Amino acid sequence: MTVNADRNLYEHGTVLVNDGEIIDVRPSKPEDGELDAETVIDGSGKLVLPDLVNPHTRRTVPDDGRCQRT
Repeated sequence: MTVNADRNLYEHGTVLVNDGEIIDVRPSKPEDGELDAETVIDGSGKLVLPDLVNPHTRRTVPDDGRCQRT
């Protein structure tokens, strides 16, 4: 599953990663088995989803008397 503008779904897909960064997500090709890769993960029968990150944080204000309570 991709999150690009077309929201492509690939039944047989390949995810290429270089130095921890995803560089390509595309349909698998026969020559993918010949790629020179440090690590290969066989995801046959699996679903790959984009990571969900929640960057929301709550900042707290110290109660030192400088803030007016409402």
